[in-house]
Amino acid sequence: MIETGSRQVKKAERITGARVIRKCPYCGRKLYEKLGRCDGEIQIKCQKCGRLVNMNLALRKARI
Repeated sequence: MIETGSRQVKKAERITGARVIRKCPYCGRKLYEKLGRCDGEIQIKCQKCGRLVNMNLALRKARI
């Protein structure tokens, strides 16, 4: 039973290690966090500065 629990922890570590966080280019607020593979473009309104930001989800600029 303990072995199964450690496997689940390892899977969770892999998922959080592959995340990509994108920030608003104007004010620096976190806009979204991408955990898996996705592509396309989205338009997000920043809740802090109120500007519309176009984001390409296919870009893989990762935060290390």
